[in-house]
Amino acid sequence: MQNLRIIRNLMCPVRDGTNLACDLYRPDNDEKLPAILMRTPYLKEHFSDEWLYSDYAALAQSGYNVLIQDVRGCGASEGILLSSGGNEVEDGYDSVEWAAAQPWCNGVVGMYGLSYFGFTQMAAAQDNPPHLKATCPFQNGSLYPLSMTSANTLGCYHLMWLYDRVLARLEQYPLSDEEKQKVRDSIHYYQEDWNEIIMQLPLIETKAARIEGAPVLLDYIDLINGVEDDAFLKSARRPIALKNIDVPMFLLSGWFDAAKDGTFENYDEIMKNGTETARTKSRLMIGPWQHGGMLVSSIEDKDFGPENSGQGHGVQEAVRQWFDRWLKNADTPPYSPVSIFVLGINKWRDEEEWPPKRACMKKYYLAAGKDKNNGVLSSALPEGRTTSHYVYDPGDPLPSMYTDGKGHTVFADPAAMEHREDVLVFSSSPFTAPLEVTGYVALILYASTDCTDTDFYCKLSDTSPDGSSFPLIHGIVRARFRHGRKAEPLIPGNVYCFEIRLGAISNVFLEGHSLRIDLSSSSFPEYDRNLNTGERTGYGKNYVKASQTIFHSTEYPSHLLLPVIS
Repeated sequence: MQNLRIIRNLMCPVRDGTNLACDLYRPDNDEKLPAILMRTPYLKEHFSDEWLYSDYAALAQSGYNVLIQDVRGCGASEGILLSSGGNEVEDGYDSVEWAAAQPWCNGVVGMYGLSYFGFTQMAAAQDNPPHLKATCPFQNGSLYPLSMTSANTLGCYHLMWLYDRVLARLEQYPLSDEEKQKVRDSIHYYQEDWNEIIMQLPLIETKAARIEGAPVLLDYIDLINGVEDDAFLKSARRPIALKNIDVPMFLLSGWFDAAKDGTFENYDEIMKNGTETARTKSRLMIGPWQHGGMLVSSIEDKDFGPENSGQGHGVQEAVRQWFDRWLKNADTPPYSPVSIFVLGINKWRDEEEWPPKRACMKKYYLAAGKDKNNGVLSSALPEGRTTSHYVYDPGDPLPSMYTDGKGHTVFADPAAMEHREDVLVFSSSPFTAPLEVTGYVALILYASTDCTDTDFYCKLSDTSPDGSSFPLIHGIVRARFRHGRKAEPLIPGNVYCFEIRLGAISNVFLEGHSLRIDLSSSSFPEYDRNLNTGERTGYGKNYVKASQTIFHSTEYPSHLLLPVIS
């Protein structure tokens, strides 16, 4: 193995004069080589904490310049972080072109990274820097700013993410030691009282984002203001113009990754509206993984086998081959456009497209049961006019994270929340033969409320013969945004048809298993609380309870839409 040359804190100037710090890892020779750029907010020295990027030596020894850069306002880079991502388009473009012009580079550049530094690749690529030839945007949140969703909801955890960014760079802030300690103490105070802080109203006035000496925290206020503001999206350069990207993209996520839906959204947009290069040369891989570079295959009591971890499945080698193909024109093994891990039978399968065209949409109708925990899912259209009811109280929202009786959190059994009066449960009969569901799942819900706005939330699970349920996917609809970005208040008492998009899945419900959905009106703090008043997100000072009516009848046939593979 050849020795490596490591150069710390190379400064990359971008168009406004800001200098972005980079560490370079390359073979210890003077050969001009392709560059692989990662742009991260998590400190360039620490990127090796995740196994997918820890073996930078292997990439460098394979004949690459591995260039790790602190994005603006992070680590040793100058400037101020803009967590909406608004700086990453121009900074990314300039960084690619700077790398290509360096004496150690042959003018060919690729990019890689996950999560935020998956987004930085798409941001850089949307303006087509001439020397960028391939990207690996893994586990990339979505087309929206951090913590915003396509349902126009806001994730309250974004402020916690900003706290970590402040603490990681605080020593470089132009503050006295005493002022720095005050910032630390304030952040720790709010972190410890987080559950109480996020319940305070109005959200826009929270003191937790107004800590003197840490102005980057005000990004959270900008985000609250931006949830319903198209001008904010435009200023943040979102959604990324994926239709402009003209390089092959290797997208990867996991079924239990918080960024999974965003990864699928990005892939769909590429396939529908992307350039010929992006459409025909990109690939998608979805494994049994959570968010983060470890890509472990054992989560709580679910063990999918070491051969199905990222390392066992050869993700690192796939990345190297990807760059060999597109940065060196090497003759590498062919790859399938889509590779998915099918849950239930726990096997990998290659597909020619996503979602599979051979899937047939099947309806499972909601019907009343003997009580709120025993509603029915059936392929038969319900007869008559029946309804189910519950009251949603924003003062006591359904938690998005909880621990069940077995100590599970990631795969917490939804039954642990059945005691709540604001949760309805609908289940199918046990299947007499396996049923594969692969593609996008949606709940078509007919409902009314006594308020001008509210939310409806649904979680889909696989229930085993022993009665335990394994949560798979979930989704939410904000009623006033049921048709898109334009707010349309409800008329109390009117029946409306809502589509709750639960996202993508590939799961085989085995013989003896059954479908289950839990229906409610919150999942907090993953989604901000709807106060049921119709006010602008973050500005409401008071809330009201909402009386919800779910219809399941011939006239109003609420139903699940399942893509079934026969």
